[in-house]
Amino acid sequence: MDFRKSLSIDLAIVAVVIIGIFFVRADIRRRVDKISELSQEINKKSVSFGKLSDLSAQKNKATKYLEQMSVFLMNKDQFFLNFSKDVSIMAQQNGITSQVTFKEEIPPTNMEPRKTSILLVLSGPVKPDNFKNFLALLENSKYFIKFESIDFNQSGNNINVNLSGKAFSF
Repeated sequence: MDFRKSLSIDLAIVAVVIIGIFFVRADIRRRVDKISELSQEINKKSVSFGKLSDLSAQKNKATKYLEQMSVFLMNKDQFFLNFSKDVSIMAQQNGITSQVTFKEEIPPTNMEPRKTSILLVLSGPVKPDNFKNFLALLENSKYFIKFESIDFNQSGNNINVNLSGKAFSF
């Protein structure tokens, strides 16, 4: 009987240890799964922080470009105050007359500068170099202009040129 009693106690202990091991194993699996979930979440956040860091660096780079562009493109007030006067001076240097008409203005956006539609009327004697030199001066000036149409009319020794396009400013 002692043997059976001892055996039953040993079997009970083994059963308790096996049940304990089963519960510990289940707890370990649950914790490993939780650690795995947390690890994936950390990886996602790490990737997000990396992308955020890249965006921040790109923003700083874009800000530098914006500062440089603002040096090249003048603001609205500077443009409207100086453009007509500067065009008139360039035209006079080449023996022609000029008249600037400002039309529609499209305000700047986050992606594009201000666009002002302009009509530039030039007239003078029929000397192609005059107009060619004037356009070269205008192209090399501090103004950014995109001409969309050019119309030439000649009457006698005079030529009239109508240039329409857009001028860019901040």
